Amino acid sequence: MTYPPIPPGIPQPGHGPMDPTTAALAIERRRSSRRLTIILAATVVVLAMILAVAANQVFFAKTGKSLIPGLTLRAANDAGPDPFTQPVTLVNRAQPVRPAVQSAPGNGVRLVNGTTPGFYGTTGTAACDTASLGNQLAADPAAARAWASVQGIRTVDIPWYLNSLSPVVLTADTWVTNHAYRGGGASPFQAVLQAGTAVFVDAAGVPRVVCACGNPLRPPAAAPIGGYRVTGDPWPDYTVNNIHRVTYNNTYVTNNTTVEATPEQTTVVAPTLTLTDLNVNQLVDQVVGDTIVLPDTPPPGLPDFRSQALQNNAAPSFESDEAAQEQGLAGAGDTAAAPAVTERAESNGNNPENTPVDPNTPTSGAPDTAPTDAR
Repeated sequence: MTYPPIPPGIPQPGHGPMDPTTAALAIERRRSSRRLTIILAATVVVLAMILAVAANQVFFAKTGKSLIPGLTLRAANDAGPDPFTQPVTLVNRAQPVRPAVQSAPGNGVRLVNGTTPGFYGTTGTAACDTASLGNQLAADPAAARAWASVQGIRTVDIPWYLNSLSPVVLTADTWVTNHAYRGGGASPFQAVLQAGTAVFVDAAGVPRVVCACGNPLRPPAAAPIGGYRVTGDPWPDYTVNNIHRVTYNNTYVTNNTTVEATPEQTTVVAPTLTLTDLNVNQLVDQVVGDTIVLPDTPPPGLPDFRSQALQNNAAPSFESDEAAQEQGLAGAGDTAAAPAVTERAESNGNNPENTPVDPNTPTSGAPDTAPTDAR
């Protein structure tokens, strides 16, 4: 069917002027539609979080465990429950100076190379008693086996492994995979150690032992921090954007960005660590290891732990699905974050539950400066 043409002077459909009242109504309808879309989207997010919390509570009531992986806050030199040994800490400095070091943003925290000059501190004397730690492990074979399994070594290697580590003081809140001694084995959990905690680090600057409890350490899970629930009491200056994580062996920080390392870069092991003297805020060198006297004859097949340090700090994985999920990972043998952890971090701006954020702390990777070296 055909229709006659519209007479001249009458606006063509879709092109002519619209009545002011009709135009205002159309604009208001569009605005209302946008507002409704925003409200619905926000409602979906809130409902999803409520359902997640409810599901977590139901699961916890039935099993005593949580669907949301935990991140434990451990105050400086607090041994916590189920330690591997008695304390071997020789210093008590809960609030050291916090030198600004070159770092880069990543997964909601600050990434830093373990050998960055000034990242660790010293008070001028040994921060931990290496011989005492070795003697306590030797006196408890079951604990020694569990401890050695975390480090990937034999129990007979423990004294030589300890002698490849350096006792230092954390100058920044640091994320690690900690291990408690439970049921004759090492029970892993994600933890943030407060600045001022005394630890042993390896030649790559990776934390390996907490001196307050003898607990063995591994690098933290490769997951966004916002996907975790915080347990424990925050210290006065604790914020997410003050947490540091030592980079894995396939990455390093340069110019406040994190990049993939080349094979040549991963084979370099520093014979010394450059520490911040916490008494005068200056840089000093400390030889890696060599803190105890060892027997003349090492056990057969003893590795060179200093040389292996850079190959032994990859993102951790775990043997069972349950253990992996408790650490925020996708499953057994997988180093990737669980999808639910990633989604939770995206929904909350990568800020875990019960955690304040300091608006004055830069997170964009702006250049930092190291302490003045007055040697």
